[in-house]
Amino acid sequence: MDNAGAWTVVQQAIESVTRGRPTVLVIEGEAGLGKSRLMKRLSRGLDGFEVHRAFGEPDAPDVAFSTLRELTASTGIAEPVNAFQAVSELLALVDERQRVQPLAFLIDDLQWTDAESIRALAGLLRRVEGDRLLVAVATRPLGRAHSEWQRMLRDANSVVIQLGGLTVDEVGEIAREADPSATDEFVAALHEHTAGNPLHVISLLGEHTVASLTEMADADELPAPLELAQHVESRIQSFSPDAGELLSALAVLGDGWVSLDTAAAVAGVDDARAAARVLTEERLVRTRGATLTDIRIFHSVIRAAVYEVIPDARARRLHRAAAERVMDPSARLRHRLASMDAAADPELAAELVAYADAQHTAAQYREAARFLRMAATVTAQRDAADALLQDAQFESVLGADPEAYREQVGTGDARDRLVVALSFTDRAEWQRGWAVLVDLDDDTIAALPDRIAFRVRVLRAFDAMGAGRPAPEIFADLDAAERLRDADPALQRHLLFTKLQVSAWTFAGEAEFWEMSGFGEERSVLASTRQGTALLAWRGINHALDGTPEEAIADLSTATALIGTGGLDFTEGTYHSMLGLAHYLAGDVARAGASIEVSLSTGLAYTHPVSLAISGLRELLGGDARTSRAIMAEVRAGLLRNRYKGAMLTADTVDLLVLAAVGSDAERREWVRRRRIELGDPLVEDLNLVPTLWLGLHGLAATWVDDAVAAKEWSARLQAVAFGTEWRDAMVAWIAARVSELGGTDATDALAAFAREEFTSIPVLRGLVAREAAASARRHGRPDAAQLRLEADALVVAVAVAEDATAGEPETAVATESDIGVLAALSDRERAVVALVAGGMSYAQIAKELYITRSTVGFHLSNCYAKTGTHTRHELADLAREAGMSPRLPV
Repeated sequence: MDNAGAWTVVQQAIESVTRGRPTVLVIEGEAGLGKSRLMKRLSRGLDGFEVHRAFGEPDAPDVAFSTLRELTASTGIAEPVNAFQAVSELLALVDERQRVQPLAFLIDDLQWTDAESIRALAGLLRRVEGDRLLVAVATRPLGRAHSEWQRMLRDANSVVIQLGGLTVDEVGEIAREADPSATDEFVAALHEHTAGNPLHVISLLGEHTVASLTEMADADELPAPLELAQHVESRIQSFSPDAGELLSALAVLGDGWVSLDTAAAVAGVDDARAAARVLTEERLVRTRGATLTDIRIFHSVIRAAVYEVIPDARARRLHRAAAERVMDPSARLRHRLASMDAAADPELAAELVAYADAQHTAAQYREAARFLRMAATVTAQRDAADALLQDAQFESVLGADPEAYREQVGTGDARDRLVVALSFTDRAEWQRGWAVLVDLDDDTIAALPDRIAFRVRVLRAFDAMGAGRPAPEIFADLDAAERLRDADPALQRHLLFTKLQVSAWTFAGEAEFWEMSGFGEERSVLASTRQGTALLAWRGINHALDGTPEEAIADLSTATALIGTGGLDFTEGTYHSMLGLAHYLAGDVARAGASIEVSLSTGLAYTHPVSLAISGLRELLGGDARTSRAIMAEVRAGLLRNRYKGAMLTADTVDLLVLAAVGSDAERREWVRRRRIELGDPLVEDLNLVPTLWLGLHGLAATWVDDAVAAKEWSARLQAVAFGTEWRDAMVAWIAARVSELGGTDATDALAAFAREEFTSIPVLRGLVAREAAASARRHGRPDAAQLRLEADALVVAVAVAEDATAGEPETAVATESDIGVLAALSDRERAVVALVAGGMSYAQIAKELYITRSTVGFHLSNCYAKTGTHTRHELADLAREAGMSPRLPV
């Protein structure tokens, strides 16, 4: 696209934003095609906007959220430590500022910005609709970099401008600025010769007069603009020595702004201001400040050309001078590296490694990788250099840097395998990760440095857990890891969660397990430290799976709130998913759907198996029982690849809840049959401690296949739980009633009593047992069957119609098929908004619950009105309740 056409597109994007449609504008092109020029013109055209700018720098430290900090420096928002916190902060900023005036974020040279900042912006753009927000970026083609950003562009309202060269008219404007006498014929020749590349056009016009270029054009002898370095060199030689030295020093110092005094000291010139004025007139540098305070080379391409022609000895001298004067420690080390005369320097290598270690501890993994690679270049021993390169690869995977990461370095040793295993682990391919590390024997690991050995042990244990390996194998690695002195903080969470889970499944007693899980510890005390916060989330997960939703909600609400303030990692959304499960059990189906929606709408490349298992509840609550069943099948297929017991326990629990809500008799029988064949009989599962809810639901499932013996065994195991929940005895009685039904006894009265009097802490179970009472009354031809059915419908949690294979009528009649069809037209997020509206929440409350803006809430409600034929929130809420989107089940 030419620049004239590009500007038309830019104006359309600005207009779209002013109408309340968030827009992403991407200006893409190779170096020198006018991206920055178009961005400047854009910034001048944003009258009435609140504008914030940031610039990518090729030599800047690759520090997490550095671009975002620059972009929001004047706003006062908190500095983020994780992407979810960053998205939360940006949402609050957009929600506040765009109500006053449209908001614009402009980023030049996106290709050089840190991944965390760009992931945060991608997350923001996935969660806004109806906001007056423009995000405009100029970038070279990204290749594999910033993958989440590129996925977001496919879904958001995005406009991509791919720049070609300048038009003939634009080349004419530049030529006539240099010399009004430039003819149309000369302009056409210059345009064809340079392909419209603005830097080449400017370079030729700066080196030659229009008259001389016209003569060369007439003779078809225009100089080649691709020889930019040689042209720059000839220009430097025509300058005063001070101007040439200053330009060379600036090329050495990098692309960013530097103080003129620093540049002068590095260059060794006396009259730096006179030299700077010469370079400014030649359009080679830019200055800012009334007294030429700061200076930088005009463009990165010019800087590269200047640097290329500096003689090696002179470049090393300038780098030594820079190392003595720059303040940033990373820049100082880079200059020392560039100033080396020898091929190796053990002292510098050690300093580079030490700096990389410090960056690793600060979780700046890409910067750590960068300095480990530098250290390798000044390490004489080949084996030691290879080890540093492999460690750098490990850091790159930790830092989610696909450009720097290669799946194999080639040696196949422990370090190389760590890189491959971690890449599998990050994609939840635990079986493959374990297989990469499994044949590293104890002697091989003992010969490794402690930190590398720790990584092998912990990662292998974590992946072994995910692959369903035997506990002794896992504990052998965990015990060995804990004896090592140099533990890696990046893998401490892996160690903690593996130890807690495998202990529960194998040998820990209930009291010991709950003590390890922080049972009885004050929530505020746990939330005060990073490890305590992780433990708090873990305790909440166990409460959710154990069927104590009130405790689970309290713990997980605290933990997920800390994610938004940087106190806890997002961990692929599993904490939000588990919070959704807890809300579901508590009967708060609106918040259940909202929490699950948050966990699934982050734009991650994959869904964690636990979050995927729970996602079936979101579909169930949205009235899409078919998709809910399809998710059950997908989860089961995943468990055949990675037999992670944590995912299996969660998947079983959710599957059984879904089937109890909407499954036919045939579906329930088939599920039990396939579970026993594919994953083994759960009754003989090699597990020590398991969630109470899992035990109770499997006891219920045994009655679905007329297995009274198994049902009684499940009841016995349920009764043996020392830390029994308040609903345990009611569940045992429910299973017993179902067993008596198998023998022909009418258990309707017992089941109806449970529905009216028991399961007060888990309304979902109360609704399901009421369904059982109604079904029993129907089977036995009782006159109160219709009344019991009405009572069950008032309690039922699912929005779906499932055919009863035996009775030939719907088991659930809480909504007509037309009601469900209307709501099925809504998107996942629209359904979540509607459910919260039905719960009586305000715009601000809904925005907070779903991590969106108030304008986005309004946008989704407008869509919901149009799709459902309603006109007010009250009408929409009534429709939602009629269709089964009850805000909260009665307790």
